[in-house]
Amino acid sequence: MIKNTFIHIQGIGELTEKKLWEKGFRTWDDFLDKHRESGLKGQKRQSIREHLVLSKKAFSSYDHSFFENCFPNREKWRLFEYFKDYVVYLDIETTGLSPRDSGITVIGLYDGIKERAFVMGDNLHEFADEIAKYKMIITFNGARFDLPFIKQSLNVQLDQIHIDLLYPLKRLGYSGGLKAIERILGIYRPTDIGDVDGFEAVSLWFDYQMNGNKRALEKLVKYNLEDTRNLKPLMEFVYDELKEQTFQ
Repeated sequence: MIKNTFIHIQGIGELTEKKLWEKGFRTWDDFLDKHRESGLKGQKRQSIREHLVLSKKAFSSYDHSFFENCFPNREKWRLFEYFKDYVVYLDIETTGLSPRDSGITVIGLYDGIKERAFVMGDNLHEFADEIAKYKMIITFNGARFDLPFIKQSLNVQLDQIHIDLLYPLKRLGYSGGLKAIERILGIYRPTDIGDVDGFEAVSLWFDYQMNGNKRALEKLVKYNLEDTRNLKPLMEFVYDELKEQTFQ
């Protein structure tokens, strides 16, 4: 998908990209080999060629920063397949809604195989080294909540490609909270944590902090990691659906 994309080039929108595809320029190499047949003016044609040369170089070296900087947020889903071996699914739990007067209690990470929780007062300090191993972060509502909270609370700089599933799911007609969308798509949670919500997550943390209730912490971590695991099938659904729509 990524080598079929021209929309990351300045001056090319969805309409121009579709026109290039219709003219037979389905890949970067198609354009580089036959750019004179594109019908574009010389200066614009040269600009596209130069950007594609840089794109191929970034592609061969898995340079996620290049694509993070030039891809419009709306189209970053296109990068998923290429970077899927460097993806992590992320979700956080907090004591409140603002990092100014609240803290992060749990950060859950899932790479599609392994999962790991970082807990306040235990191993939260190890999060920065772990997240640096990945080139793409996938969240739900992370653009407005999870990532800004992490940056401000932990002073961790996150330069990875970020896909916030809230927006492509809305684009596909799925609105509401994460669990509501999961139910619509037939993704179910274990019955022992299926009723946990954000309010109870805060209560579980304070039960653990004030009463030493380790079962409360275990339930909170389990709830958090279930969020991260369920982001994977949602991302795969989004990618397949938008890819089909884009090329129909």
